[in-house]
Amino acid sequence: MRLFRIHAFFGIFALCRLSATADVVINEIFYHAPEDIGELDYIELYNPGSQAVDLSGWKFTKGIGYQFPANTKIDANGFVVICQNPDRFKEFYGFAANGVFEVPLSKKSELLELANALGGNVDRVKYKGRSPWPMAPDGYSASLERISPFAKSDLPQNWESSPLPADPLKPGGTPGKQNANFSANLPPIVTNLKATPAHPVADQPIIVEADVQDAHGLRAVSLRYRIAGPGFEKEELSIPMKAISDRRFSAVIPGQKANQIVRFRIQAIDQKGAQRLYPGEYEPRPALSRFIHEKLEPGKIPFGIIINVGESEFKAAEKHRKNPNTGGFSEENMTRWRARMMLESGMEIESAWFQLATRQQLAIDQIRKLQPIFSSKLSQREALIEKTVELPDLKDKLNTLPEVVRSFQSDFKDTIKTALSAAENEKFLDSQQQQSAAQSGGPMRQGPEPLLKRFLNLEAGFFKLTAQSNITEPQFTRLKELYESALEDRRGLIKPAQAVMSGEGDWEALQEKIASVDDGLAKKLKSVLTPEQDRQFAEWRKEKSSFMPGRGEPKSVQSPQGRSAFVYVDQQTGESELFDFVNIPSRNAGYKVHFHKDRPLKGMTSVNLIFEYNERFVLAEPLAYEVYRRAGNVAPLTDFVRLWIDGELVGYHLLVEQPNRAFLRRNKLEDDGNLYKIVWEGRGLVGQHEKKTNIKTGHDDLIELVDLLEKNRSKPDEQWALIKKHFNVEQVINYFAVNTCLSHWDGFFNNYLTYHDLNGTGKWEIYPWDQDKTWGFHDGIREGEVFYDMPLTFGMEGDTPPGWPKDRPPPRGFGGATPWWRAGGYFSRPLLANPHFRKHYLARTKEILETIYTEEICFPIIDATGQRLQDEVRIRAPVTKTDPEKAAATLQANLQSLRDHLVKRRKFLLEQNELNSAGKFLRTELN
Repeated sequence: MRLFRIHAFFGIFALCRLSATADVVINEIFYHAPEDIGELDYIELYNPGSQAVDLSGWKFTKGIGYQFPANTKIDANGFVVICQNPDRFKEFYGFAANGVFEVPLSKKSELLELANALGGNVDRVKYKGRSPWPMAPDGYSASLERISPFAKSDLPQNWESSPLPADPLKPGGTPGKQNANFSANLPPIVTNLKATPAHPVADQPIIVEADVQDAHGLRAVSLRYRIAGPGFEKEELSIPMKAISDRRFSAVIPGQKANQIVRFRIQAIDQKGAQRLYPGEYEPRPALSRFIHEKLEPGKIPFGIIINVGESEFKAAEKHRKNPNTGGFSEENMTRWRARMMLESGMEIESAWFQLATRQQLAIDQIRKLQPIFSSKLSQREALIEKTVELPDLKDKLNTLPEVVRSFQSDFKDTIKTALSAAENEKFLDSQQQQSAAQSGGPMRQGPEPLLKRFLNLEAGFFKLTAQSNITEPQFTRLKELYESALEDRRGLIKPAQAVMSGEGDWEALQEKIASVDDGLAKKLKSVLTPEQDRQFAEWRKEKSSFMPGRGEPKSVQSPQGRSAFVYVDQQTGESELFDFVNIPSRNAGYKVHFHKDRPLKGMTSVNLIFEYNERFVLAEPLAYEVYRRAGNVAPLTDFVRLWIDGELVGYHLLVEQPNRAFLRRNKLEDDGNLYKIVWEGRGLVGQHEKKTNIKTGHDDLIELVDLLEKNRSKPDEQWALIKKHFNVEQVINYFAVNTCLSHWDGFFNNYLTYHDLNGTGKWEIYPWDQDKTWGFHDGIREGEVFYDMPLTFGMEGDTPPGWPKDRPPPRGFGGATPWWRAGGYFSRPLLANPHFRKHYLARTKEILETIYTEEICFPIIDATGQRLQDEVRIRAPVTKTDPEKAAATLQANLQSLRDHLVKRRKFLLEQNELNSAGKFLRTELN
């Protein structure tokens, strides 16, 4: 064994020396940009020699297939960068690359070989996105940096992640300059790290061992560790590691208190001063971790423990616990929304800026003087709104808000007065007087102009670009022109908006027109703004795309190195699994946990922990997904977890898998297609389809598909051929059939995901999402009722609300007095109305009612759910200040309502003539 280790040591030494005479090396690789920023791949060459090298005729014989043109040289100690897209590269890095290659780098693994003009091998590397290769370059914003140009390229330990940028949506890397990880000689190599025990309890020491070796000899090896917990992370301590063999080192971390995290890493320094930290400093997990846990008695459901280590995360979670946003249209949410609308419309300063900047033709010097005043007032307004909407008993204080508005406006006018002449100020006050009329009730209680402004707030966009940005005078002049033109376009929508508000107009058509104005303006702005200004403005537009409670709120920037941790405790074994350095932002009705891609939870890289305002939703959602799966449709995984947050029990929550690339892979689907989430509050086709993958490539495939379906609406045979060509027909039929069985009125135009498999089958599929209002619930239902009589025509083209006049075309939006009625979606309308598709859809619905959605199949599943939660509702009751017996009774009542829906819904549907006459579901006819 000792002889083997000596040979291994000198083998690595030989690898380190093998390329010591190389003049040009592959030095940096950027192969997976964050957030699907396309065509940003680049490769950097470095010449560590003392003489320039002629690269004419050199080429990559493996990988990208690029050949350097004649007269290409790389200076001594110089760099050459080639990229996939020169414009995109310059946009982010500020200089032009030296060459362009066409074939993108693989996001998983790629062999790159560089040969000279004579065909001789110069350098080669086969990178990977998994250990022992650095992980941060695999979509976490970092590049793959070579450490030593004189050590072997194929050695994974000769590569590290570049520093992670402050903004994770921007790519990192160090093209054209010395790598941040540069070292003349290869630092010590750390392998085979082992830490025991895997699940330490309180006061139990942790023994850490690792192999550490270096060609030049070791100067020091130390174990560095720190203790972390809710809201804190202590100073890092260092323990010398002792050699227990020729290359094996060991140290002991003292026992710690329970419910804390021990984060540790190894520091090794060689005789020449080269240093390695293991894990790497810029990795998504820059340390290894152990959770010190108490002995937990297994229960009927798993346990989940959230630990927010960062102070800001801890405070945000604490605020969320005290003032939870339970989602949906709860009375508390609607009260906050009304208050916010009243304050925003009454304290509106964006229109004042627009009026001053465009109508009064102020000089640029005056504009510059006004910018800090308006920006300061905006900050004051936002702080005041946030403070007000979080007040206790807000509903009783709504009548005091007009006085809050008047006080703010008075101070605002006094401040503006100092920057204007007397004539300018008088004109400004006149305009303010006109705008302030009837502004305290919010846009929904006024005429069409305020409503249009809420959906298409041009004034706010102009303010965002010109009052808070470093805009040049030519940009400012052009922006005024564009926004004045867009304002005229918005005024042209007043009559269609009036028609919609009176119930006579086409809401969907109005949305399309609003989106057309908005998107058209955004395209024109690209020629005026810098790439960075355009990116920031696009993010702002996305945040402001909705006026509904909790929708479109700014999302906090998620660093690749999260500062929180999630502990999952198996309900059967009681053993814990720690997921450290993750991001856990709050969301409507709960939390979202983002895992690292190489350490998912049961194959899931993102999960939602939910408990909404209606406890029935927590039961209906997972049971709905179970029906979809039994019908052959993929659906998110779910489970219940008893949840603690920073040491405080918050009771059981529903865990729901987030559909993303990992969801696609888990279901054995290609993960490089276009995944869209359908949201009802968006504007038009594009606005209602929120792209979740390939977000920079647009909606062209969706637009083309919907256009094809519409053009062939009057040609059912041709349309059916298109449906079979572009859809996985059986899968989509399953989706709509289960939707119908579950009375899911909210899942035909909304609340689903559609996926276009671009590079596999080429077809579209539909996946269920947000199934809380299934099994017989709608927002207008009375207590004790279940919604079971949703018609078979629901969601198809031509369907109308119950009692709708026959001489009027059906509405495109909401169904007026029928709270559950909605016009169908972009897919459901044409598909369900096509006679060929409908024949199979009805046959499959009948088959599901006879074989899956039955008492024999579903009642035992409902009963098992009740058994798992019967203890949990009692445990949760004190948290919500509810009587445990009442909580238990509520659970049983909710479970019974689910059973009642199944019985009544089956009876209702099976009595329908259209379903009774449906034949057998024949899959062979779907091809």
